[in-house]
Amino acid sequence: YLTTVLPVDGSSGLPYPTHHKRFIVQMFTFVDQNNFSTHKEMVSLHCTTAVCYPSSTTSSQQPCHRQRRAVSAVKKVPSSRTTLVSSGEVILTEQRPSAPNTRR
Repeated sequence: YLTTVLPVDGSSGLPYPTHHKRFIVQMFTFVDQNNFSTHKEMVSLHCTTAVCYPSSTTSSQQPCHRQRRAVSAVKKVPSSRTTLVSSGEVILTEQRPSAPNTRR
């Protein structure tokens, strides 16, 4: 998946913009198998995120080593140190043109 991090600054209207990260994830589109029209249903996105500290010097903080990681390289975090965050449903705001009606 292609992920693009978006800047969050004072113009965002957030009280502490440096405490937030925004990103775009380009993944896939759900289409009808018969006519390739885009589905208009609710989509839920579930992901795992690890927090790292750019200048970490203590063993209790996970340092940031690489910008990109292989899925197998992601360190499992004990469930006692994880938090579930939900933004609610994902709202699709831009309609993409349908794929040509071809079958393989």
